[in-house]
Amino acid sequence: MGANPLYCNQIASDGVSDIKFSAVTRFGDNTIFANSFGVDGAATRTIVGNTIVSNVWDFVSRPIIPVGNVSWYETNAQAVSVGDVLASFLNNFGRAQTSNSPTTFSSGLYVPLGISSTATTNNAVMATGDAFLTFLRVGGPPQSSSSPTSFTNGVAANSLSVGSLLPASGSVDISIQAGARMGGQTLYCNYLYPDGASDLTVRTNFRMGPSILYCNNIIQDGASTRTITGNTNVSDLWNFGIRPSVSGTTVALISDLPIDPSQKTVSFTVNTSSGSWVSFPSGFSDKPTGITITGRTNSGYPVIGSFDGETASGFTLTAQREDRNGSTVVSYAWDFKITATGPK
Repeated sequence: MGANPLYCNQIASDGVSDIKFSAVTRFGDNTIFANSFGVDGAATRTIVGNTIVSNVWDFVSRPIIPVGNVSWYETNAQAVSVGDVLASFLNNFGRAQTSNSPTTFSSGLYVPLGISSTATTNNAVMATGDAFLTFLRVGGPPQSSSSPTSFTNGVAANSLSVGSLLPASGSVDISIQAGARMGGQTLYCNYLYPDGASDLTVRTNFRMGPSILYCNNIIQDGASTRTITGNTNVSDLWNFGIRPSVSGTTVALISDLPIDPSQKTVSFTVNTSSGSWVSFPSGFSDKPTGITITGRTNSGYPVIGSFDGETASGFTLTAQREDRNGSTVVSYAWDFKITATGPK
């Protein structure tokens, strides 16, 4: 044909052989219609230049689509299905993502070790299920949640800092299944309750600090002796079921006293003469209820004493010596033993 064009409406193959163009074929501005494109032998089918696809393409296998050098995209060029792309709002390359509805992780969350959720050049491939954890960054700044977050399968952490612990719902108790260590911190609570019928036990010495311990019963543990050491101020009445003892000595009760507990007795000795004033070494609150005076005998004869003008502080002594010749006033100093009882 030389340099001249060939005009025809159809080009058909001769027999069963393919129609082949041995050089680059240009179609100008016109459209090429074909039901299928095949690869010639082991060659790779290549379409160069910008290509516009105006209709749906169905792929038997996932295609490879280069995305260029965009810094915040994954450098892996493999295309993903629509189902896989549903996780794209959980972006692990620095852009904050939002969700207009609650997100539920029915199978839990998992990130393979060694994959940084903040790296922008990591080419490792994660399954769609693994990528759901990318919003919980393991290598970036602290994360926060503006609404309550429920972990249906529990939270495992070596260290957990919280402002408050609340029950999951309603009146359900917060249970700690194993021992809880407070370290050097203080435990503040309004109530301590035993679990079931068990006793509430403090294994070591228990210090109340400046606070008050309120209890209705203090019972010794087993055969141990209940001991209160240090100075103890008892401001209220104590009732004892049995007579108490102090340092092994039985304590006397009011009923054991020889006189009324409102009374007291003083005993003393004076050396004085008849008509002298005798003062009590410890006064009473009012006149004494009884005064007993015993004088020392004089040459085998008794010396009789009596009182007069008694007050809360003392009395006047009258004394005389009795013998076969009668009585003689004791005008000289003589020994007298005095016992007085009266109100305290």
